[in-house]
Amino acid sequence: MDRRLKLLLSVLPLIIGTVIAVLMVVIIVNAEGDVLDVTTVTLSFENEAEAQVVADRLEAGETFADITTIRADAFIIPGVEPAPRRITPENSRLSEADIERVFSRDSLGNVYGPLEARREWVVLKVVDQNAVEFGKVYDLVYEQTLSTGENRAKVADFWMPIFLCSLGLVLTFSAGLWNIGVEGQVGMGAVGASGVALFVELSNQTLQLGAELLMAAAAGASWALLAAIMRTRGGVNEIFGGVALNFIASNFSAFLLVGPWKPATSTGSATERFPDYALLPGMENYQIAPITLFISIAAFIFVVLTMLGSKWGLQLRAMGRNQRSAEVLGIPTERNIWLAMMICGALAGIAGAHLVLFRRGNLPANVSGGIGFLALLIVLLTSIRVLLVPFISFIFALLFSSSLPLRTRLELDSSLIGVMVGVLVFFVMLFDGARMRIQETMDRWQVGDN
Repeated sequence: MDRRLKLLLSVLPLIIGTVIAVLMVVIIVNAEGDVLDVTTVTLSFENEAEAQVVADRLEAGETFADITTIRADAFIIPGVEPAPRRITPENSRLSEADIERVFSRDSLGNVYGPLEARREWVVLKVVDQNAVEFGKVYDLVYEQTLSTGENRAKVADFWMPIFLCSLGLVLTFSAGLWNIGVEGQVGMGAVGASGVALFVELSNQTLQLGAELLMAAAAGASWALLAAIMRTRGGVNEIFGGVALNFIASNFSAFLLVGPWKPATSTGSATERFPDYALLPGMENYQIAPITLFISIAAFIFVVLTMLGSKWGLQLRAMGRNQRSAEVLGIPTERNIWLAMMICGALAGIAGAHLVLFRRGNLPANVSGGIGFLALLIVLLTSIRVLLVPFISFIFALLFSSSLPLRTRLELDSSLIGVMVGVLVFFVMLFDGARMRIQETMDRWQVGDN
């Protein structure tokens, strides 16, 4: 098959899935119909009767300016009114009948009229409001994530742990290993780094940070090796072994937080803060750790060279296609399984170290927060193409970094990002299967023509 056609077919599922996911988000956002910003003018009164008179005059067509020129004791408070935007019997002292009698509603369902608040009666009128539209969502996401160097650094800080886990999973997926236990490997790496940070103090910071990162890598690699040994020697599928080890790692961390590592003033949700000399240094004015960035770049170069230009990478791909055939050809499958899992675990462990040594400064409960599972989705979306991993993982980091402004500024549920990711993965996998069928059909045609 022509190389350009193969390339088109390989990226087509990702393009189609992305378009469909974006369209679904547009539909959800427009269907939500909530309010982005509400600008109001408010008058304050001492009793309900005076407020009712002003409300009646407003409904009759008079403006606030007309009323305030007559009433010297009333005052105007312009600006954004945070609450209550929608008044119901559940969030006010008024009954439904009172609301229908006293309050008026605009086309978006906002209520304006008198309401009781802080022992005074106010008359509130919506003078300007902007409904949520996809363009506003895009503008807000860009403003909060990419508009400044500081915001871009925060996205990069979220991206690096995901990127490290994804790179390790490229090795295991290529070998046909579904390393579901990567989530637990992140957690154990964080535990290893935290143990050194809490209880070891070396002569200089370079040795201190080196010991913490090495311990994190060793802890993650050891946890992954355990799953590999269960697979090769115990006959336990790495999916089931990984799920079990994730559960054990999570509970082990919880035990440490309520037991040996619990500080006197803590409630068991996190350890005490690590000493400053044990934390990864950041760049001036930017929330990004240069050490983690260098490790991420080095790991990417290593995985690219391994998968695209080494004998070991060829062996991993052969194992991924058919492990029994690879064994017949003399490929050391057991050794390669162990090695691929350990490297993946080491990178996941370093990702966990970054979370506790830079982003948090201590070991919290559920330190990973689903980063390992997110990396699994990324590798599936890229169809195990290592050159696509940095771009797709950065897009995911951008999406999840925007969940906070979506929730706080647009009053949209932050799970909307999760919906988009789920839809994207579903359609990419669906169209990837269609791509494989098309490619097989075209290959048969070429064989027939020859």
